[in-house]
Amino acid sequence: MKTTSATADHRTLSGNRLIWVLQILLALAFLAHGAMMLFPPAAVAQQLNAELPRWFQLFIGVAEILAAVGLTLPAITGIEPWLVAWAAGGLMIVMVSATVFHLSRGEFSSALP
Repeated sequence: MKTTSATADHRTLSGNRLIWVLQILLALAFLAHGAMMLFPPAAVAQQLNAELPRWFQLFIGVAEILAAVGLTLPAITGIEPWLVAWAAGGLMIVMVSATVFHLSRGEFSSALP
């Protein structure tokens, strides 16, 4: 069966929209978590301070916020769109590191979906 150009264009447009929706949702999730790491509520801050040094919390928060910006802004503006791949790679490193951290502490429900 031969696909027409209109059908192929519709699939490309639908795929593009889906990628953008997922990209924005991922960016919002990391933006929210990064902001929580930078400005935690008092109860959360006590737990975080017992587990991680403050400088590391700040590093994680800044890295996640920059990654959220990096996932969307270059592609939206068209300026240096290759940065999106680097931001995604950086988030992959953060997530693998978080998984290893939680698994090493026996927190399997935090490490696995």
